[in-house]
Amino acid sequence: PLAAAGLDELGFSIDRFVPLLGVIWMVCVFLTCCAIHPALGGAAAFALLFGNLWTGWFLRGFHADAVGGALLAMAILVDQGMRPSVAGRLLLGLLLGLAISYHPTMAVLAAPAALAFAMRSGRVRDTAAMALGGIAGVLPLVFINLWVCQPYGDFFDANALAAMWRAVPEIRMVLAALALAAVLGGGVLTLAHV
Repeated sequence: PLAAAGLDELGFSIDRFVPLLGVIWMVCVFLTCCAIHPALGGAAAFALLFGNLWTGWFLRGFHADAVGGALLAMAILVDQGMRPSVAGRLLLGLLLGLAISYHPTMAVLAAPAALAFAMRSGRVRDTAAMALGGIAGVLPLVFINLWVCQPYGDFFDANALAAMWRAVPEIRMVLAALALAAVLGGGVLTLAHV
């Protein structure tokens, strides 16, 4: 959905969105590897990025899972490479929210990542900043669903959601996983911030 956000109207072809995100991800990997080991980091990043077919294959076109995975990976790299700050937590939340905007099933991976980031910080202020960034990251999906297209159905139509729940076993599994993550995450967040 995020690739169909109407960027063509602004002069940016949606065909360039996935490769552009791939380049940004590659820069994050390269900088992280160089920060971990200044002498060998560049060589390790080069081997990782160009020594396999994943990068060129999945980040060349419309592969929603690869883009969501790259956004999640960038969030993890940013978390590992930065000092805790409100601005950093806003960025983490934004990356996780954009992953969900790119493909809603990424919520199953973004929720545990967000929980881990919140537990690592342990500060309510940082968790609130990450939640605000996450909401900002999910807004494109909301706007797209309301006014552009509904590739996964109308998220705001209770009858359509109930029909999908009854008809598609995969949706039941995803919603069950999200519900379990919400319950467990709420408990863990409470314990982490007490």
